[in-house]
Amino acid sequence: MENSNWFEEASRRIKDVLLLLGEKQAKKYKIDMLLRMVHHMDRFSKNGCKECENLKENLNDLILLLENQNEMDPKQYKATFKLVVKHFVKKHGLVEEGTYLSLGMAYGLIFGAALSSFYYMAIPLGMLFGLVIGLWMDDKMKKQGRVV
Repeated sequence: MENSNWFEEASRRIKDVLLLLGEKQAKKYKIDMLLRMVHHMDRFSKNGCKECENLKENLNDLILLLENQNEMDPKQYKATFKLVVKHFVKKHGLVEEGTYLSLGMAYGLIFGAALSSFYYMAIPLGMLFGLVIGLWMDDKMKKQGRVV
């Protein structure tokens, strides 16, 4: 499947902004995730998702905010970013990076706490087990291309 002109233009603009930003700011504004979002948005809008077609403007606004850093409102950036991520998670079944790691650790802690009266090392072992399962699931999602 060939990328659209919108995808090519948006990717170029993000890469230009990346050259201007430092590593710390790029991490703060989640530029790598923004690039993946542009890719997913292009793919889903080609497959007929009307909401993705409408949300392209929101991604263009995010890129514009990054280009005009002196006029950027961080709250507006985060709100728009969350709106797009929420759409991907709910409508397209994508997950945020580290989702399963967090869930695995939480379930491991609960499981370990439940068994701690029988074995004193149950909590660390439960968390270790949750960590391994969570990392495995996150890696699986990444290989399937289902990470926002």
